Amino acid sequence: MGKLLLFFGGIMMLFYGQLKLEGAESDSTNWLHQYQWTLHGEKAEVNRDSKSNDFRIRSPLPVGATVFKSEAIALQDASEQQINAQIKLNQRSYAKIYLRLQLLPAPEAKAGRTTDNSGTYVSMPFDMRYPAGEWQWMRIRFTPAAGEKFVQVEIVAENGACDFNVARLECGSPAPRPLSPTWAHDSVSGIEPLPNYIEPEEEIIPPLTDEIRKIVNERKRENAKMEIIDGRPRFTVGGKPIVPAFYNGCWFNPRLSQYGDFKRAGVHTFLLSVSSGKNLYGSGFWTGKDTYDFADMDKWMWRILRVDPMANIIIYLGCEPYVEWGSENPDDVCADQNGNKVVVDFHTIRFGGEPPGKGERFGPSLVSEKYRRDAAMALRKLVEHLETSDLGKAVVGYHLCGFSDGQFFDWDYGYKNQHIADFSPAGMASFRNWLSRRYEGNVDKLRAAWNDPAVTFETALRPTVDQIWTDKYLVDSQQVADHNRFASEGQAETVLSLAKTLREATNGTAFIGTYYEDITGTVYNHGALKSYLTSPYIDYLTGPADYRIRKEGYSGGVRNTFGSTLLHGKMFLTEQDWRSWCSGPNSPVENFAYGRAESPEEHNAMVRRESGMMLAFGLGTWWYDLAGKWFRDDRIMGGIAEAVAAFERDLHTKGLPKADVGVFISEDTNFYHTLRTAEIMRSGITKQRVQLNTSGTPYRLYLLSDAGVKPIPQHKVYMFIDCMAINATQRKYIEGLKRDGNTLVFIGSPGIIDQEQPYTANALTGKERTKSRLTIETLTGIHLKDYEGKQAAYTLPAKHELLLGTGDRLALPLVYSSMLIDFPQDGVPVFAVQDAEATPLATFADGKHVAVAVKKFENFRVIYSAIPVLSDAFLNRIAATGGAWVVAPPGDAVYANENFMTIHAMHALNDGKKCLSLLRPSKVIDMHNGTVIAESANKIELTMKIGETRWFHLLPIE
Repeated sequence: MGKLLLFFGGIMMLFYGQLKLEGAESDSTNWLHQYQWTLHGEKAEVNRDSKSNDFRIRSPLPVGATVFKSEAIALQDASEQQINAQIKLNQRSYAKIYLRLQLLPAPEAKAGRTTDNSGTYVSMPFDMRYPAGEWQWMRIRFTPAAGEKFVQVEIVAENGACDFNVARLECGSPAPRPLSPTWAHDSVSGIEPLPNYIEPEEEIIPPLTDEIRKIVNERKRENAKMEIIDGRPRFTVGGKPIVPAFYNGCWFNPRLSQYGDFKRAGVHTFLLSVSSGKNLYGSGFWTGKDTYDFADMDKWMWRILRVDPMANIIIYLGCEPYVEWGSENPDDVCADQNGNKVVVDFHTIRFGGEPPGKGERFGPSLVSEKYRRDAAMALRKLVEHLETSDLGKAVVGYHLCGFSDGQFFDWDYGYKNQHIADFSPAGMASFRNWLSRRYEGNVDKLRAAWNDPAVTFETALRPTVDQIWTDKYLVDSQQVADHNRFASEGQAETVLSLAKTLREATNGTAFIGTYYEDITGTVYNHGALKSYLTSPYIDYLTGPADYRIRKEGYSGGVRNTFGSTLLHGKMFLTEQDWRSWCSGPNSPVENFAYGRAESPEEHNAMVRRESGMMLAFGLGTWWYDLAGKWFRDDRIMGGIAEAVAAFERDLHTKGLPKADVGVFISEDTNFYHTLRTAEIMRSGITKQRVQLNTSGTPYRLYLLSDAGVKPIPQHKVYMFIDCMAINATQRKYIEGLKRDGNTLVFIGSPGIIDQEQPYTANALTGKERTKSRLTIETLTGIHLKDYEGKQAAYTLPAKHELLLGTGDRLALPLVYSSMLIDFPQDGVPVFAVQDAEATPLATFADGKHVAVAVKKFENFRVIYSAIPVLSDAFLNRIAATGGAWVVAPPGDAVYANENFMTIHAMHALNDGKKCLSLLRPSKVIDMHNGTVIAESANKIELTMKIGETRWFHLLPIE
């Protein structure tokens, strides 16, 4: 190795390069070797490999910054230029690593204009910045301003222990390098990638022959329903289970769909997009007041049946009225707090202003009784038409869509725009009706809850914008909590009323589903999953795969509380709407967020990862060809056929998937957060889900409302995320877990809101705060004290089984920079541990107050974290030391149950070697090619590249 440089207390030393450049990139000058560099940072060190000439930079500190800085380098001209830096992490790190430039008028200038590419991180949903073990490129473009003659380049590593090599740093004309597979969104800093795009050909549609007509005419009307078979909810048609892998064609023009491709891949259940309202997104069958025309729908049904006469068809039903409906029913148009009516297309355009123009309309109130009645009539007419036609024999279900984004999002903006819905006459009437039912028609209960002796069900108002749009962490009154709850439950009542109409009209012979991302997503009015799961009118839910973690090298994710979904006999289908070289490219950031695959290998790795996740969780999937022809490549379809075959294997498994970790989240808590902090709370759940997915530990996710109500399987580790609102049944369930060597993990401020008592004041301020602290102590058995300061959970330098391999922090404080949230992160009220019998594991940023601790009791242990997101490494240690099944070390996306196992490589440490532990000795079949890789094994050893997916069928040994 070369000379070792150590820096303490900010002391700076120089390293003189002047080395000859060698290697494949020798045509470009390497500034690392041409100029002088200094390292800044307490306890940081740098050395140089004598063979490769790479610089290795290390810092053990979890806070502060380590900066590797060049001397002032003369710029050759004033044109736009690009700096590329090649780095490789030698260990996983939460440090934020980026390029920063100082543009100077002269080399001796003390300071100049600063620019950096730290904005690259805006799109990141979690804190792991770069994958470890492979070389990655950082890049930044800049244009010198007048008088800027020199540049000083800095490689910055902030707020995290780090160990990384730097091999090259070069400057030249802007030109994109091939994008790193896991860092495509570095284009945020100005790099324009050159995505591959090949215009796909349209599918050749077979002619409508007499033979096809005969097959369709002679089909029987099959009974389609969700059945529990061997302990698992299954889609069945004619009493036989069908593969839960469907195809959803182009939503605005079915002609562009790929029904033939998917039929050949083994798919036989297809969704057909049908808009109810005329002139919305298609011709529509609801043509006006009490008038209907189904001719276009029939034509498009033949589009599917000409390809597959025995296909199962689910009507993908846009449940919105014809364009003129809003003008005809002005009191039933969504309005904000100032009475401004909303103007929409597929999303909100504006509140107030000009009346709807071309392509615009008034948006119906999502909770309007008039809308519910009119839409129900349209749905009954639709079913009546299909039940009396031969084409209708193919219909096995209805998927309800509508309103903003087709997912029944509300029309309001929220956030800084402060358009709060729905203050229309219809919205207010529906709110009051809901209040009457919630409080069982007892006005005294309402008055006690709202702490208002004068309120009645006829005079109750929504809270003011000042009450809703506060910078406090929790709401101050039950009135605001009820407003928040109604945003979700009112939406659910509308959708479920439509589902009930379909259930009754079809006599229960068709699947009925809808879009629903619950609080594991980020949608504020989707906090009523319990309403859907307990409804007899819904069979399944669906939602898009997690955005921004879709590309290869990322974990993927499903936005569903899947453990509860299965317990209630429902199914969830994750929507794989991957883009590809067959879809027109969007902006670089959108291409990354939406998951635009640039090669067959990447696309197939994403399909395997997401499908393998669904197999592990006991769920299903569909592929959504939103704009048509996105999957029109035989190599893509080969990967999809492989996935369909995997789901067919799962039809023969019995019982609910097993895991030793049970995780609970609380919908009721969501309603007590203010509008701002509810976003932060849901972000915390989302981030925790990502860390769980990379922890190497199988888990199941439940609603807290099922605790003590549904037969939740036995686990060894029980984790409670942001479960502030708890009732007596749930407390009893939690107390019953304190036995048998179980581990209970509590995050945040659990139990501080007693759902049996009126909520009359903020539970985390004033006298209520002391009461809340005592409540947490009773629930957890750990003593606490007040704490005000910056959130963090920096690992203590102690030898403890829970700390092995956890790195510099155990939990990740929330930083929510998108959605225009401006809530002060340091203001989130928390408590610190002060318990002589508890073992401290991590401190807050002050290094003194304890943020994470563990306490052992006679036959169980409790881990308490004041910080909202536990790291995957810490989760892995909690599981391993708690006797839970651990499949792999943390860092890769691992999805497993006793029958299926999938791993998606997210790092290349240890030369890419992976070792997976099975729950039981099994015969191991590679589902990529059907090869038996072991007749009997209890572990699998692999060597993988970042972005590669391997998946296996595990058969028990007889």
